[in-house]
Amino acid sequence: MENSSISLESIQEAAMLRSGVVGNPYLAGGYLIGSSLLGFLIIIGAFLYNQRNLSLFKRSCIISFTCQENSLMGLQLVYSCLLTLLTMDALNLIVAIILGATLVALSCDVINCVLAENIWFLSRWFGVIIHLVNASLSIYNLHQPLSVARVRIAYSLVSVVIIIMVPLFLYVYNVPTFTLAAFMFLFALSIIVASRRPTLSPSTSTLKKLIMVVAMCNFLVVYVPTFILQCLVYTAANVTDLANYQNIYFNVLYFTNLHLIFDGLQCALFLKLPSGEEQQQQQQQLQEWRQQQWEPQQQQQWRQQEQQQWRQQQWQPQQQQQWRQQEQQQWRQQQWQPQQQQQWQPQQQQQWRQQQWQPQQQQQWRQQQWQPQQQQKLGFQNAGFTGSTNVYQ
Repeated sequence: MENSSISLESIQEAAMLRSGVVGNPYLAGGYLIGSSLLGFLIIIGAFLYNQRNLSLFKRSCIISFTCQENSLMGLQLVYSCLLTLLTMDALNLIVAIILGATLVALSCDVINCVLAENIWFLSRWFGVIIHLVNASLSIYNLHQPLSVARVRIAYSLVSVVIIIMVPLFLYVYNVPTFTLAAFMFLFALSIIVASRRPTLSPSTSTLKKLIMVVAMCNFLVVYVPTFILQCLVYTAANVTDLANYQNIYFNVLYFTNLHLIFDGLQCALFLKLPSGEEQQQQQQQLQEWRQQQWEPQQQQQWRQQEQQQWRQQQWQPQQQQQWRQQEQQQWRQQQWQPQQQQQWQPQQQQQWRQQQWQPQQQQQWRQQQWQPQQQQKLGFQNAGFTGSTNVYQ
């Protein structure tokens, strides 16, 4: 019983390990071809639905093929970047169809299958990188017309990434995974930084948000899950965990073959971008609308200013009259002060004389009051003295 239970568990584990695209090449090849063709149809539908800017797109492609990129500006540069993305998508589509066909036909040669898988794998990640770069450039173009120098700097960095990643992927085991992750997160961060700038026209703000959402969905759905599973595969503790993580990784890798669909959505959004003339017309319409909204407020302000001026005109004569009265009062005070001073001087002299005269007057009065009393006392004394002499006699 124990042996039968162990064998049953091992069979179930083997079945689990071989589930999904790993154990079913028809499912892997069919889904790979179907998702790739669906993305191709979305790209064609985007061009058929948005025929308004096709002439400008064709002109941009012709100028790019004739190596005259210096004459491109603004939206034409965005379309030249879109052409680069479509070239990478065409390579990925061809390789995906070849790889899917070999899986379905069960005629996969080791050399041919490995080569096709490597090309499909690299073209997929490079397509995601170009998608992120194009999104950041188009968002920047909504803020300010794009220049040739900025596009060259961005695609020079993409070229450096491709030159570094191809030999690392072919000859090094773990390094390309983390190197690619560093560049991927850097380009995703550039979209967030570019989206923080305001657009020239408020009508394109919704279009900017849609471009950012599609780019971030491409990054989060197509790349991030596979990167996390690659990290789990590299850090597996035992053989069983390694097999489980590899099974999940290959399933996710095939079932997230959706980058062509997101590229088709980006094409549709890019073809809706307004040209420089359209942006100028939108700005003029916006300015006219603002003037229409501004004129009643301005008229109200003018009325308030006129009322204030009328009040000032009514107030000025009154104010001038008050100023005249104040001047007259000041003049009167200036005329009155010398007279008052002349009046004050006799009064001050009289007060000083009174102050000097009062002690003398008081002293004279006291003397006048004291002399009769003194004479009376002396009379009394003389009378007493004569009386006493008479007695002695």
